[in-house]
Amino acid sequence: MVADVFGANYPDVMELVQGYAKEVGINIQVRATDSSRLMELVQANQQEAYIWNCAGGEFDIVNAPFCYMPKNGSTPNFAKKWADWYAGSEKGDEPPAEYQKLYDIYDAITVEASTEKQNELIREFLALSSELMPMVGLIHGGPAVIAVKNNFKNVPPKVVIAGELWFPSPHTVQYFLEGGKNQ
Repeated sequence: MVADVFGANYPDVMELVQGYAKEVGINIQVRATDSSRLMELVQANQQEAYIWNCAGGEFDIVNAPFCYMPKNGSTPNFAKKWADWYAGSEKGDEPPAEYQKLYDIYDAITVEASTEKQNELIREFLALSSELMPMVGLIHGGPAVIAVKNNFKNVPPKVVIAGELWFPSPHTVQYFLEGGKNQ
């Protein structure tokens, strides 16, 4: 199942992926739909697989964990019944022990105060999620490039653009013009 969302032309991309997969003996059927229909199928737990945008990387684990584990939210996710279980719903199904461990690690990440310990937990989370392979990454975007005038100050050396951060972060309120005017 593929939805053409965010102008990303996913159906076109998936036709290419379908051809590549066929070369190694995997049969993929591409069915295009709109994102609202995809969400209906996900909520009813009736999708087998779908393509969605997950930027990937450490930033997404806290802000967009649905890319790595079943978790309910405003975007499609896999294993809806497991996500319901994690949310405490009686409609949920208990996931296998490996996914319960993934949930436990995620919970630990979200409450850990130590950056060093949190980074350790994130690496452990990524290793287990990679082992379970709930999603297959196809491509990752390149670094964001920004151009800044010499008198435009307080600009970070890198701009974070990841899953739930669709705009450059930190926000623009931190920037200022040296001398107070655009020269």
